[in-house]
Amino acid sequence: MVVMPRKYQVDRKKVGIQGVTFYRFEQPGESKNAELILEKKCRNGISMFSMPLHCDGLIMIPCTTGRIFVCNPSTSEFVELPRGSRNVVGDHRAAFGFDPRSGKYKVARHFFRSYIEKPREDGHEVLTLGDGGEAWKWMATMDPPYAINPRPPICLPGFFYWSAFHPSTDHGDTTKHVILRFNLHDEMFTVHPNPPCRDFVSKNDRLCELDGKLCCLHVGCDHLAGRG
Repeated sequence: MVVMPRKYQVDRKKVGIQGVTFYRFEQPGESKNAELILEKKCRNGISMFSMPLHCDGLIMIPCTTGRIFVCNPSTSEFVELPRGSRNVVGDHRAAFGFDPRSGKYKVARHFFRSYIEKPREDGHEVLTLGDGGEAWKWMATMDPPYAINPRPPICLPGFFYWSAFHPSTDHGDTTKHVILRFNLHDEMFTVHPNPPCRDFVSKNDRLCELDGKLCCLHVGCDHLAGRG
């Protein structure tokens, strides 16, 4: 397990820390202490970041301000990606995974072109790591068909899965959640329903990956309160 401590910052625009540290935590019984494996300083500091994502030993650190870092702890490489399109609000999410068709690692980014106007305008773009004319450049894709929920996406080989809001008219003016699958090959979105038991994603629900499969995790409130 790789552990990354982070500092809580009330103002997300301010620099939270001067760098990041990576610790290795062994399996229970082997060691009770975390081992420092890498420490990286950043000249301009690093603002508060959301949940880091990893793929094949590479770790992506998406900051809430839109800055994105990628680190390879085994080689000590630490780079900041080029800035993407302007995001009008602080809800910023990024996905990171491997595209088996191209043999490249890719980063996808969801952002808002406008937020006050209704309907709000969601944008989506992809950056390719590696060599080639399109590498290290943000390329616009089709816009998400529905408003993406500000939760960490799930990345499986060739696909990114986002939780999204779907306005429903079946039971009045209500909102339910759906799953948007983004195909890294054709860069198209497809819409898929949530599991039948959970039309709406509560604060305790998460999309997750288990043994290479997409899963939905729900933790009941009673369990969180210690009564379940």
